[in-house]
Amino acid sequence: MYYQNLTKMYPISKTLRNELIPVGKTLENIRKNGILEADIQRKADYEHVKKLMDNYHKQLINEALQGVHLSDLSDAYDLYFNLSKEKNSVDAFSKCQDKLRKEIVSFLKNHENFPKIGNKEIIKLIQSLNDNDADNNALDSFSNFYTYFSSYNEVRKNLYSDEEKSSTVAYRLINENLPKSLDNIKAYAIAKKAGVRAEGLSEEEQDCLFIIETFERTLTQDGIDNYNADIGKLNTAINLYNQQNKKQEGFRKVPQMKCLYKQILSDREEAFIDEFSDDEDLITNIESFAENMNVFLNSEIITDFKNALVESDGSLVYIKNDVSKTLFSNIVFGSWNAIDEKLSDEYDLANSKKKKDEKYYEKRQKELKKNKSYDLETIIGLFDDSIDVIGKYIEKLESDITAIAEAKNDFDEIVLRKHDKNKSLRKNTNAVEAIKSYLDTVKDFERDIKLINGSGQEVEKNLVVYAEQENILAEIKNVDSLYNMSRNYLTQKPFSTEKFKLNFENPTLLNGWDRNKEKDYLGILFEKEGMYYLGIINNNHRKIFENEKLCTGKESCFNKIVYKQISNAAKYLSSKQINPQNPPKEIAEILLKRKADSSSLSRKETELFIDYLKDDFLVNYPMIINSDGENFFNFHFKQAKDYGSLQEFFKEVEHQAYSLKTRPIDDSYIYRMIDEGKLYLFQIHNKDFSPYSKGNLNLHTIYLQMLFDQRNLNNVVYKLNGEAEVFYRPASINDEEVIIHKAGEEIKNKNSKRAVDKPTSKFGYDIIKDRRYSKDKFMLHIPVTMNFGVDETRRFNDVVNDALRNDEKVRVIGIDRGERNLLYVVVVDTDGTILEQISLNSIINNEYSIETDYHKLLDEKEGDRDRARKNWTTIENIKELKEGYLSQVVNVIAKLVLKYNAIICLEDLNFGFKRGRQKVEKQVYQKFEKMLIDKLNYLVIDKSRKQEKPEEFGGALNALQLTSKFTSFKDMGKQTGIIYYVPAYLTSKIDPTTGFANLFYVKYENVEKAKEFFSRFDSISYNNESGYFEFAFDYKKFTDRACGARSQWTVCTYGERIIKYRNADKNNSFDDKTIVLSEEFKELFSIYGISYEDGAELKNKIMSVDEADFFRCLTGLLQKTLQMRNSSNDGTRDYIISPIMNDRGEFFNSEACDASKPKDADANGAFNIARKGLWVLEQIRNTPSGDKLNLAMSNAEWLEYAQRNQI
Repeated sequence: MYYQNLTKMYPISKTLRNELIPVGKTLENIRKNGILEADIQRKADYEHVKKLMDNYHKQLINEALQGVHLSDLSDAYDLYFNLSKEKNSVDAFSKCQDKLRKEIVSFLKNHENFPKIGNKEIIKLIQSLNDNDADNNALDSFSNFYTYFSSYNEVRKNLYSDEEKSSTVAYRLINENLPKSLDNIKAYAIAKKAGVRAEGLSEEEQDCLFIIETFERTLTQDGIDNYNADIGKLNTAINLYNQQNKKQEGFRKVPQMKCLYKQILSDREEAFIDEFSDDEDLITNIESFAENMNVFLNSEIITDFKNALVESDGSLVYIKNDVSKTLFSNIVFGSWNAIDEKLSDEYDLANSKKKKDEKYYEKRQKELKKNKSYDLETIIGLFDDSIDVIGKYIEKLESDITAIAEAKNDFDEIVLRKHDKNKSLRKNTNAVEAIKSYLDTVKDFERDIKLINGSGQEVEKNLVVYAEQENILAEIKNVDSLYNMSRNYLTQKPFSTEKFKLNFENPTLLNGWDRNKEKDYLGILFEKEGMYYLGIINNNHRKIFENEKLCTGKESCFNKIVYKQISNAAKYLSSKQINPQNPPKEIAEILLKRKADSSSLSRKETELFIDYLKDDFLVNYPMIINSDGENFFNFHFKQAKDYGSLQEFFKEVEHQAYSLKTRPIDDSYIYRMIDEGKLYLFQIHNKDFSPYSKGNLNLHTIYLQMLFDQRNLNNVVYKLNGEAEVFYRPASINDEEVIIHKAGEEIKNKNSKRAVDKPTSKFGYDIIKDRRYSKDKFMLHIPVTMNFGVDETRRFNDVVNDALRNDEKVRVIGIDRGERNLLYVVVVDTDGTILEQISLNSIINNEYSIETDYHKLLDEKEGDRDRARKNWTTIENIKELKEGYLSQVVNVIAKLVLKYNAIICLEDLNFGFKRGRQKVEKQVYQKFEKMLIDKLNYLVIDKSRKQEKPEEFGGALNALQLTSKFTSFKDMGKQTGIIYYVPAYLTSKIDPTTGFANLFYVKYENVEKAKEFFSRFDSISYNNESGYFEFAFDYKKFTDRACGARSQWTVCTYGERIIKYRNADKNNSFDDKTIVLSEEFKELFSIYGISYEDGAELKNKIMSVDEADFFRCLTGLLQKTLQMRNSSNDGTRDYIISPIMNDRGEFFNSEACDASKPKDADANGAFNIARKGLWVLEQIRNTPSGDKLNLAMSNAEWLEYAQRNQI
């Protein structure tokens, strides 16, 4: 097995999560002492103090930016007004923005109080500026609990970044507001020429608004407010001017000015509410919004925007080069790729003399991606004049407005008129769907309006169009908040998962476990009869374990865990600890020398110091001697000369200086401390500790038990860490709301597979729905380190690759997202022979003999897609179901790795994620990847209760580490341990027996182009003997794209194809039918008088036809001939069929294959991903260890490999 040595490769941290069950009077005393109330109040105070801190951040920002001068501002002005819209100009302006952001941040960081931001001093600072008692009391509650704000401070630190991030102060001012200000200066020239004057502003005041120096006065929120107020006055005058003069001949509309965005944090003040309080609150808000929206959508603002678009002819109107371009393409041209195809054609025309090989196409893709946006005028110019691009876009906006009106009518009817207000809105499915449908239509309109946003980096824009667009977006901006609040309110579960951190009146609670720190951290662990307990000492009785009553005989005992560790040997073994022990003179001198310069010790001095430490200090130091006179640590050191450095010795000290011992404490003493309220004791619990629990243990239970297992303590693998946390989650389902299935009552079996034989089940005890939320719960989170003391393996991937080089029997697991299958797995051997191919639609739990059909569950949850789209709850349930499914899948795959001695191949998300009808979308698939990596980076094989041999290979103390430590997907590249990433290019739609793939771009455009296309075939004829037509060709005559080792092929019209069409008899919905290819060709040729029976060449006869319908049909039939994947709507058929005869004289058809070949289309995808893994293994074995390994597979390499390695 190649992975047999892949253990103890690097340390890894995890947090163990368990329930805490209060013992004896613990809960009573917690309530009596107000522990819960104090921390629940602190949670409320936390929200209060966050707002106070946000207010101070705003204050600091305003103070820091008041009256400053930006040295590069005039350069930005010159670039914006004097340069063209060429890429170099855009880049120059972008670089200037970089400088300005840095300058803004320098002003912020030079504020006298900036160093106090993010540390405890800010509490006193805010108090010194505040005379409100309630505010100061809330602040006081965190004087010793400032660590509550660690996450908050991390987020707020981003405000002061100079990076190009939308959440920063500098970005808001320089990347968002500066372009608006410059646009206004440009637009004002038109307004001034037209003689527009704002009421309440002198001419000089008005003119001063539109000079570049004014921008420096809009860096603060006060400045922004003043500027926007004046802009509002001017816009009123502009509206009046446009209304009064629009009918005059030669009238040119004056564009409105743009208001600046509010400063970061100040923009949140505009949010009307955070959440809905009840049904009426939600309905009232949506009703008000809908009425206002109805008036707005019928106003002149919409008309003005459409007119401005038409008048622009697309000039200086931009579409961002991302999903906006794709959506716009589909709206206008009915194809997601239409614009991309035309842009590619234009690029090819400009580079017509260059060789069109794979490198050319890669370069083309990169060059086209460099453009941040495209001018709409340019896009219009790519297409025929017959296509009214702007008209089509406006039609879509009008369709959106119609949909909003229709959805509002449904909302009025279903929610306002029919809904019974005495009943829960959440339970009225029709009402919820009506609300969601209405808000969805508004968001669709908002999305479509934003399609012409551009990238924001454009030097010149159509001021009229964008002023009108901004007016629209300003009116509908609240829809996002309204949508989120409605969804959150209407999808609330009947229980709450919110929990509170408990501190037990101690800000350093459970920060560590060291025996000498028990009085500070108040936490002690106990063990009794195989159960584990957490003790928390009352803050007012910290010394109760200084003279605890020990067990002396056979009385019942709690075994107190005595924890001792030296975590930082370099710091611990210093003069501060050593000098009070009166070391020898030469050691004292070494300590002085080391303190002055730690690297100044000679080799002799280093060895002398090590000898002293290991033979004297670490043997006799009182702090590491227990009350029985024994050393806590069982040190075993090498000779001093065998250590390469003092640091190496310190590292070994740290590894050996970890000890967990037990000290038996009399039960009676523990229970007395509990009764007296001096100790809070909890049993650490999960389902594995239940007396009814059977079967294998949960991994977290194994980890917990191993912490205290003597086999672990003999050679530490699992180390208990500090920074543990206790949480409290109050019950959120009261007694009246509890749903109970009584003992003996028949319950419908939800598992469809099991329900076939056993539709219902009976239990001998009550089953309470969501029981865990009907009771108050305490929870414990304990951080642990696994593989403690292990040096992290450098270049882990190289270690894995070396292991693969030394094992010739490594298999490959290919995993693909299917269309008919959630995930499909194929395992191949070194020759590419399929060993196992399985759909992961169903997961079998062998322990309980339960099979769950997740594919069917998802189908039932989704129903038809339209209903799923309308229902928030369904969407949330589907998401949860998919995540639950994936957690099961990773276990299956991990077992396959071990069973087959295999590596794993996945499609590369960074390379290009396949779009299609897969049920596992990108976000969920990436979560699956992360779960798989986490599973394999510490893989414990034996989960049995007895844990008889945890030290053995794959045991809890010697777990497999098969993937690298996860940092981010971006950092992973093409490999993380045994998981390799390959491009998804041509995996499911390729003939596994010949390597043929359809590289044609077959699309009918006109007769002339169709004739030119078919003329390039070497031969087109009818094979009388076989009864099909043959199209012989050389790919090199059609495309310069990679075609692999072979370019000459003969495509045959063999077999059947399933085609999709709109069925008029079924309300024009999509349907499918099966056609016999050769019969369809025969019928077409017969209609147009083309004889074929003699087997003679047909090209000339085809060229003699001039009818468009003939070539349209011929092109369509060739498309269907090349269609390898064929799927029926009812799911009964999904197969791959090849149009190429292979070496065995057969046409590959997955429906007619045995288990050694892919049995359907999804299996073919997984199979070819696995074969790409075999190519990866070839690269690894052909690259000497230590040399640079290139695992980037080109399209040409894949096709060549597939054609060279036929099955």
